[in-house]
Parts: sequence; C-alpha cells; structure tokens
Amino acid sequence: MKKFITALSLMASLSVASQADDFLDYVGLGVALQDVESPNFDNGTAVVLTGGKELYYGLGMEMEGTTSVSKMEGKFNGIKDEIDFWSLGMYSTYIWKLGNLNIKPRLGIVYRSLKSNIDINAPKVPVVGTVYQNTDVSGIGVSGGIGFSYNLGQGYNIYTNYTKIEDELDHLTFGAEYKF
Repeated sequence: MKKFITALSLMASLSVASQADDFLDYVGLGVALQDVESPNFDNGTAVVLTGGKELYYGLGMEMEGTTSVSKMEGKFNGIKDEIDFWSLGMYSTYIWKLGNLNIKPRLGIVYRSLKSNIDINAPKVPVVGTVYQNTDVSGIGVSGGIGFSYNLGQGYNIYTNYTKIEDELDHLTFGAEYKF
C-alpha cells in the first residue's frame, strides 16, 4: 500500500509540474518487466513514471521514478524472499525523429534501493564454505538504455524502453506519454 501511495504521489507531482510548460514537455506512465542479474530470482513488474524536457534540438533531460509492484521472488539455500526495489533517475537524452517513430538513447545517474534476505550474486548452487549475505544495495549508480516511441497524434505517444541499472537490474518498460 505504501508503494501505491508513493506512485500516486509521484503521478500527482508530475501532473502539477506539467501545468507549467517551462518545466516539462512530456509525462509518461508505464509498466516495466524487471529482471535481476541472478539465477535465483523470477522476474517482477514495476510502475514507471517519467517526465522530460527537450533543451536543444533533440538533446534533453528526463526524470524517472520506478517502484516494484509485483516483486521479484527468489529461493536460495532453503531461504525464500522477494526483492524490494525502487529508484529515482535523471537521464540525458537525444531524440531522433523519423516521421512518427522516435528513437531515444539515454544515459544518466540513478539512486536505487534493492533489498533482499538472499544474496543476488549467489550462484544457483551454493559453494561449500562460502558465506552468502543479504542484499542491501542503495546509493547512486549509472544507468542507461534506449527507447522507442510512436506518435499516435494529438500529443499521445506509446513507448518501450530498455534500461540497465548498474550491473544489478534490467527493465523493459511499455507505456504511454502525453506531450504538452
């Protein structure tokens, strides 16, 4: 419930910020398939909120907030757990416009929090004599990816993004954007 309220708060914040064209050119809402780099965890899903501004002839900035909805579940050495994940990122973008299709590579920094009682770096089969600890990764890291959007007209776009967050997590996002 706490994450749902956080997601609604972020949406409300983007909605208020969108009232001034000086701040944002577009806002978006999407659903991401999450994949952690571990053989012990299943995929999860997340809600992704974005807002961006074109600064100079295709160059722009994009903000993104992500929170898990369906957590990645895992089992290792008899222990079952879920990954609790959320992130806030700021990306530099460049948009290539090819008619109604847009291609958008992006690179930026992200604050992420990834927690689990299972070590996400543990192998599928435990190695005797090795100590495996909980995963508690939080802090600033590098993130990048590429996105594609299609203009439906009247300011509406549908999009898909692939995002790599450090070496820990991949997102494949599907969503919709509204351009002001």
